[in-house]
Amino acid sequence: MGTRVQVIFVTSLVLWCTTSLALDDAATIKTPNVGTVSLAMKENSQLCQLCEQFASEALFYLNENETKTEIIDTLHQACSKFPSFELECTRLVDYYAPLFFTKIASLSPEDFCVSTSFCGEAKFIRLPRHEDACTLCHEVVDEIVNNLEDPDMEITFKRTQILMSWFYSLLPA
Repeated sequence: MGTRVQVIFVTSLVLWCTTSLALDDAATIKTPNVGTVSLAMKENSQLCQLCEQFASEALFYLNENETKTEIIDTLHQACSKFPSFELECTRLVDYYAPLFFTKIASLSPEDFCVSTSFCGEAKFIRLPRHEDACTLCHEVVDEIVNNLEDPDMEITFKRTQILMSWFYSLLPA
């Protein structure tokens, strides 16, 4: 049960902390001769379904009393590893854990996945119309590079990478 709780808890944290992913944003370009060109990943709907599936399972386990107790006990054990802060840490756990579980109980998988940008409406990149396909291609690549160089997006990628590395370190080898 301990590994299952850790995996579910970490999955919840990863999903909770991840506010957006650049790769799940849809980008569409209208060209005069071609119509609409989609730059979206085809896995976007699969990512949404996967998020809803994992969120449903995580919410189910997190709403069980046994899971709540085990998480709180684990956090109390973690607090005991910091003797100088143990009392303050325990108080924080006792105060925030019920708030966390209350918030979790009020979430629906669909709302959760929309709020974390795994699901929802597509974002569009509007580019000027060009007859010259080469110019259009350069503008598309420039727009993608600009989005990838956005500092907010870089922070999101790094945060997600750190959380996923930590998550995989918890899985049994």
